[in-house]
Amino acid sequence: MPIKIHNKLRRPSHVYLKEWLAYRHLTAEQLAGRLEVSKSVISKLMNGRQRYNQDWLEMIAYALNCEADELLREPTVPTANELLAKMSPEIRAAAMNVLLEFSKARTGTDG
Repeated sequence: MPIKIHNKLRRPSHVYLKEWLAYRHLTAEQLAGRLEVSKSVISKLMNGRQRYNQDWLEMIAYALNCEADELLREPTVPTANELLAKMSPEIRAAAMNVLLEFSKARTGTDG
């Protein structure tokens, strides 16, 4: 019997395309030009009428000079690694200990 992998309760990830365009000072039309697609394709992606797949994310990321996973967060929000890299070794060790303790906490979910 085939396994059903589509979960109707799972929401698709939010892609921060509008925010990345603003961050890079680009328009949807300019992005379309970089990707050699019509502006309507970009509009459909931005408005949720066309779904993203890994190929789209990688092409858009290349055009915006970022990594595909970065499109899943606001461009001005630092990653955990970026924050840790800015810390002194002592502060980094303390931060990691705090994160480890939080990871041990029960959340009330099965995870």
